Amino acid sequence: MAQELKAVTVNLKSLDQDIQDPIVAGGADANGRTFRIVFDQEAEAQLTPATKVYLSWFHRQQKIKGYNVFTKVNDDPIIWEIRWPQSMLHEGDVLCCFELVDSVSITQSNNFVVHVLSDPNDGSTFVVSDDFTLFKNAVIRLNCIGDQMRNQMTQQKIEFEDMLLKFNDLKEKTDDAVSKASEAVEKSDKAVANAETAVKRAEDAAKNIELVVDTSKETLEKAKEALAAVDNKVDKNELGFILGEQYKTVKDFVEANISEPHLFVQEFIPDSL
Repeated sequence: MAQELKAVTVNLKSLDQDIQDPIVAGGADANGRTFRIVFDQEAEAQLTPATKVYLSWFHRQQKIKGYNVFTKVNDDPIIWEIRWPQSMLHEGDVLCCFELVDSVSITQSNNFVVHVLSDPNDGSTFVVSDDFTLFKNAVIRLNCIGDQMRNQMTQQKIEFEDMLLKFNDLKEKTDDAVSKASEAVEKSDKAVANAETAVKRAEDAAKNIELVVDTSKETLEKAKEALAAVDNKVDKNELGFILGEQYKTVKDFVEANISEPHLFVQEFIPDSL
């Protein structure tokens, strides 16, 4: 008896219920016929806002496997649908199960068989039960890898934020150090300017002292010359003091009494009186 191919609906009350199989599909059903799951009771309770529903399958004859996602089309009742994937619609038997995947777990339904016909009108009757461990382990490994990647990204994010905090702290310390260094440079510049001013004043003072010394030397020399001139012109007999061995010249008398200030006036009495 010919079997009419049509959309398939599975009323899923729990993930461990037996799904009536074989479900028959044809090679011409790709992206056309609908495979629908209606979630109810315990199965509905398994769903979370983050849950995704997948069709996991393995084609026995072609030795290929696939993992295709359902699309949620209704909230009450909760209905997820998928179009038969082209890659699985080769003649033969396809071992399938539903998987509910969220961020922390993978939950599977019992296995069921989809029998794919090359001729949609060629019906067959058979019962298949097989282990789906290989595919299940592959999915778990993929999800574990995903979790590990998320953990690594989270850890890297934490490390980056920690590094950013340390960098900001270092930047603040560096800015403070730069500010203090700039202040020190400014004070140093002022000190240098003050030192240059002091040096300039000292140089000016030295020049003034040198000028005074030069003037004093010049005055002294002139005084000596004047004294010598006086000494040469003065009449020894008209002096107010006696020239002798102690003061041989007027110059000797003046220099002695300048260095030892005890010059005194002596009354002069000429010899002729």
